[in-house]
Amino acid sequence: MADASLTSLAEFSIGYIAILIIPGPNMLLLVGLAAVHGVRGTLSICVGLALGASMSAALIASTMATFVPWERTIEALGGLFLLLASYWMLKAQPSELQYAKKAQLTGFGGGLSIALANPITAAFFMTQFSGPLNSDPVAVAALILVPIMAFAVYWGASCVFSHDFLRDRVQSWSSQIRFGTAVVLLLLATRVLHRAVMF
Repeated sequence: MADASLTSLAEFSIGYIAILIIPGPNMLLLVGLAAVHGVRGTLSICVGLALGASMSAALIASTMATFVPWERTIEALGGLFLLLASYWMLKAQPSELQYAKKAQLTGFGGGLSIALANPITAAFFMTQFSGPLNSDPVAVAALILVPIMAFAVYWGASCVFSHDFLRDRVQSWSSQIRFGTAVVLLLLATRVLHRAVMF
């Protein structure tokens, strides 16, 4: 049982790090601010993004606990949301992916609100807390890991993307990045849907 819990936690961690690094609303906002304000100008938004992700995970985990009889249906719905996100990422134009930078949502409050409203993260948490993380000890461990992983990834990204060279490279590789992001979301969705249907 302990091995199964550790496996579920490891899979959650790998999947969540993949969700964090793909260029969704959270990462786009952070990259835009890091490019303009540098590393020191992104500390408050990194804290806001991490806290928002933690609040989103806690809210979804507590909600999923009340819908245990429907866990496979909810997990399948989360997988379908991830499929839709993959499709949107393939179809989106670069101008549509820049909205977060234009939103004037900066600082702690901006990070908090963007993270709370992020549908990709919410769909991922739905699939996890209705399925592999539906036992209390594992869910608690995952909820502790969420803000730690989120802050580490966001702070690392702000350090990396505050350099002009990398920012320019990301803009020139936008099509490849969108395709890679869509593939990651598609793989996550396929795994989730397979688990929901087969078990």
